[in-house]
Amino acid sequence: MINSFPQLVEGSTGNVVIANELFDALAPYFPLTQDHAHSTGFVLAFFGGRWNGGDLAAQTMTLPASTTSYVEADATTGIVTHNASGYSSGAVHLGVAVTTSTGVFSYTQEQRSGGGGGGGGSVGPAGPEGPQGPAGPQGPAGPSGGGSVPLTTKGDLLGFGSAAARVPVGSNGQVLTADGTQPLGVKWATPASGGAPSTTVFDFECAGPDNSTTFTDSGPNSMVATPAGGAKIVSNRLVLAATYDFLSVAHRGRAGLRANDFSLSMKFKTAQTQQYTALVSRPGVGGDGSQGTFILLINTSPGDGKIALYAYDFNTSAFMTTSSGGFSDGVEHTLLFSRAGAVFSIAVDGTVLITASTRLTFLEVASPFLFGADLNNPGSRNFIGTMGSINLQFP
Repeated sequence: MINSFPQLVEGSTGNVVIANELFDALAPYFPLTQDHAHSTGFVLAFFGGRWNGGDLAAQTMTLPASTTSYVEADATTGIVTHNASGYSSGAVHLGVAVTTSTGVFSYTQEQRSGGGGGGGGSVGPAGPEGPQGPAGPQGPAGPSGGGSVPLTTKGDLLGFGSAAARVPVGSNGQVLTADGTQPLGVKWATPASGGAPSTTVFDFECAGPDNSTTFTDSGPNSMVATPAGGAKIVSNRLVLAATYDFLSVAHRGRAGLRANDFSLSMKFKTAQTQQYTALVSRPGVGGDGSQGTFILLINTSPGDGKIALYAYDFNTSAFMTTSSGGFSDGVEHTLLFSRAGAVFSIAVDGTVLITASTRLTFLEVASPFLFGADLNNPGSRNFIGTMGSINLQFP
């Protein structure tokens, strides 16, 4: 019991001797706990003490940057090592260290029980299982490493093995896969070849040098985009600054919107307040706009800034209009127009604002797509502002 230890008495000249006796009594629990005073940067310092019947010197260890490391000691020698794949078989578990690019972010020590007697009756090393003899009394909990696990890179995930740790983001095209051999139970892996072909019809990021008029399709089909008027790239966006500026995207025939579910997405920013501002339009089968024409517009009535789909399927009224508006506010928004079966939806900035069903005649339309222009009303409904990330795919 604690009362069996000698007590320190204020002002006593024997306190130094008593303190040393107390440290000697607790020495079996001190080895390889963190020495905070001498831990700095990427260096972890550890106290020495008694280990396997002998004296163990204090140690330091340098950790790699931006890594989760499992810190352990050799059960016989007490030498400290680390690795990124998990604890080694037979090693004494000391703790888990997480580093950033600037140093140790956190070190979480394992709670270990005292080892049994060995080497002439001395107490063995602290750990989940002593190297010799029966298990000793429960050891004290180590101090907290402090802080939360840092997610340092876009796409990082939080995982857990024996402690919370960062799962670094994988490479483009990789998928997250369960793997029980990994310390955190998951890994990033390249999917097996031979899967479904790409469903992207076109993908124009509108990125490039300022004032460029070359628009590159990063999808698999190398579709052609032709700027009209003064349409050009500035600050990695399509800039439409005048009435007759727009981008025409030819897709080598019909894009199959009537036969397939699809998603058409884009970023846009405009401050126009006119009654109709065209985001994208597409001609009918005959090219005369009498059948199959569709157009997405902003501002279905002056100033409300809502988005509406006009489907000229023998009907000249708006087929669906978003429940909220204000999207001609000079702020960049992300638009997603999609179809799943007979149900269509319009979402802005990740929020679905309307869904509806209709006949599909208006989807039987021809090339090209016109971004920023209404083919039925050239020059009167053109979009003034910026666009980007123009993408059509079949999910």
